[in-house]
Amino acid sequence: MWWIGAAAVGREILLPSPARVLRALLALVLLPHFASTVIASLTRWLAGFLLALTLSVLSGTVCSRREWAAGMLRPLVVVVRSVPVIAVILLALIWLPVDSVPVFISLLVSFPLLHQGVLDGLRSVDPDLVDMGRLFHVPVSRRVRHIHIPGSLPVVLSALTGAVGMSWKAVIAAEVLSQPVFGIGTDLHVAKLYLETPEVIAWTVVAVLLAAAGDGLVWAVDRRVNAWRTSAQLRSTDPRGSDEGSAAITAQPFRFTGTDMPVSTEAAAPEVRLESVSFGFRTAQLFENLTLEIPAGSVTAVLGRSGCGKTTLLRLIAGDLRPDSGSVTGLAHEHAGLPAVGFVFQEPRLLPWRSVLANVELVLPTEKARISREARRQRIISLLRALRLSRVDAYPSTLSGGMRHRVNLARGFISGAPVICMDEPFANQDIATRRDLVALTRVLESHLGRSVILVTHDPEEAFELADRIIVLADRQPTSVIANYTVTNRSSEEIKRIRAAVDAALNGD
Repeated sequence: MWWIGAAAVGREILLPSPARVLRALLALVLLPHFASTVIASLTRWLAGFLLALTLSVLSGTVCSRREWAAGMLRPLVVVVRSVPVIAVILLALIWLPVDSVPVFISLLVSFPLLHQGVLDGLRSVDPDLVDMGRLFHVPVSRRVRHIHIPGSLPVVLSALTGAVGMSWKAVIAAEVLSQPVFGIGTDLHVAKLYLETPEVIAWTVVAVLLAAAGDGLVWAVDRRVNAWRTSAQLRSTDPRGSDEGSAAITAQPFRFTGTDMPVSTEAAAPEVRLESVSFGFRTAQLFENLTLEIPAGSVTAVLGRSGCGKTTLLRLIAGDLRPDSGSVTGLAHEHAGLPAVGFVFQEPRLLPWRSVLANVELVLPTEKARISREARRQRIISLLRALRLSRVDAYPSTLSGGMRHRVNLARGFISGAPVICMDEPFANQDIATRRDLVALTRVLESHLGRSVILVTHDPEEAFELADRIIVLADRQPTSVIANYTVTNRSSEEIKRIRAAVDAALNGD
């Protein structure tokens, strides 16, 4: 079509033929200042783009955490995005030195796109994964590296693709008007002045090829990230099936030795005491002057209807929530260098881009001198395999639901925390999976000697595991309306406590 159009017009000044443009392009490449021209334009674009990316990461991070900051910055972002680029270039020619104008334009055009990309990317990170990292007191640097960056990367890369093309075009336009000594825009302007249409199109081709290279680089990174995730998951797929058998955990005796544990187990399980604790949200007062003791080394089950504050109680104990008044004692945020609380969630909350081993390793404290990192990894692998989690390099998407819950359970206990908070970990499980998880919990608790606080709706789970059962009232503010200690687990005692617990749950 280009050949036909050029032949039909018959005037090179209006539409030169492809062959003429190709000759002009080869002549440009052979010019002594061609490399300097290209490098100068790329340097100006890159300087503004990197500055915009840095500012976007800072602003996007702040705005994702503070809604008021996002509201304050939004009008500025809208204005910058809406103002015509040509108007900004003309103003910049008045304010700035000639060589700085393209840099400023690159910054101004890139920033709105990158800021929104970083903001949307961080907002798209699964809040349950962020919550998991915070509850395990994973250091901020590790949370950013292993949760926030991988979780936001797909959205950020999409924004990068758009920002690369838009800012590059704006830089060329700024050079056309500002006329720096070296620049693709300067040579475009000179070619236009002399009506050298082949050279104008040739420089345009150079600009397009450079833009395509930048876009291709971002695209390659995006493909590499996706390919890595896909290939890693495919490599971890077990052709024999997604589970490791249905036999109960107790069928394979599990024995701990001093060298089995990846972290120190010297910290004794503490007694946790809530003293006159009051806490509420805007819409409801959940606790008022609540006093409660969690005996050291016990398994305490907390029962109650939905909305009575069971999960809130766990978060107060973990230090994730602070009481309005009163105190929670016996538990520091770090105990002997270990996290204060290990959590077992209702849903697994595993990082999909990390293997079973890496998911467990994420919540462990960093040891400086006792054992090497590789030795500790071998201990974790040995321990996971003893728990019948032999596929330590598998990714969550390749595991069955039961295995993901088993990893969730193992992660909480292996963290080394002296207190384990379990938030309905057996809910919505089939009978076989539930039996497997209950058996594993019993094994882990008995061998590691942790204080366990189990929140559940099911009294049967409480009777299977707990040596103390607490029932919260179905009212606000709530209170402890039943507190029973299971001593010998005789059928008569279980029958008596079950009847009392049922009566308390039913409001009798």
